[in-house]
Amino acid sequence: LGGDLVETVQSGACPTFEATGRFPGAKTKDEHITVKHPTIWSYGFVDGTRRALILVNLDTQASRPVELKFPGAVVQGTAKQWMLSSGKITDNNEFEVGEPQVALREEQLPDLANGKQLTLAPFSIRAIQWESK
Repeated sequence: LGGDLVETVQSGACPTFEATGRFPGAKTKDEHITVKHPTIWSYGFVDGTRRALILVNLDTQASRPVELKFPGAVVQGTAKQWMLSSGKITDNNEFEVGEPQVALREEQLPDLANGKQLTLAPFSIRAIQWESK
């Protein structure tokens, strides 16, 4: 996607999940602590008039709704999006499995505008790129 990484801000429900392991903040290197992590991660990029966004849903069970808010208008109101998709979270593309199980799907995202609502599938990654007016 390229460009400069810019801040993204999430608001609303902001679901989290807990993970237990060796994380920074433990008193000893062997201490296991439980940490809450956000379920939805987002990364924004700017390169001239080109804008891009990566959305990650770490929830292994549920789809998550998101509403996109950004300044400016989208040229022709459409964007290109890429979605990493798989039937099971354990799928992989290692040579031992034969045919690839995880696919990258590319398609147009119509009607992209400030306030657009999307649904992120469980354990998915979506990248969106558009031109800003």
